[in-house]
Amino acid sequence: MATVQVNGSGVTPTSTVNDGGVMKANGGDVAGAPLNTNATANPDLGVFASTVVSGVNAEPAISGGEFAHNHERPLSFLVTEELAGLANTALQSPADNNELVRNPAPWEVMRTRRLTTAIRQGKFNFYAGTFESGFPVTEVDLWWDIAADTGVSGVPDTAATPTQDVPGYLDYLYGGPTPSGDQYKARTLW
Repeated sequence: MATVQVNGSGVTPTSTVNDGGVMKANGGDVAGAPLNTNATANPDLGVFASTVVSGVNAEPAISGGEFAHNHERPLSFLVTEELAGLANTALQSPADNNELVRNPAPWEVMRTRRLTTAIRQGKFNFYAGTFESGFPVTEVDLWWDIAADTGVSGVPDTAATPTQDVPGYLDYLYGGPTPSGDQYKARTLW
């Protein structure tokens, strides 16, 4: 509450009106409100941000469909039944190409940098902190095949690369006299 008016005189109930305020409005006075209205700097022109226009740089995604169609529901797999105002079943299934879906962490090749071997062979200069040219050697290692009890090349990490037909393998009774194992059933979409 003000204690002194702008002109320097004291505040009195008749000289100062503290019941009210100012609101931004383009529609005029608000009946019965102790507020003064003040028009906004930019009147409402009926356009927010930019307006989508079909033309040289933009074309409808579906021919015959409404350009810049406003959907009442979100566009989503298994839910959307229309696109651009036209009946459409393109999003009725997730449409994954399962052959292209990959596990993010399979080992496809195993490389070893033979750092300690190069040091043992005297290829490292401890004073300069450098190796001789071509050292340490980096080699592609062999995978160990447990069944064959030997190293083999080109064997992928089968545990991390499941397929739709063979999504995995379950070992049970492992460590017993007769361990058992089974493949999981093939995956189907529905």
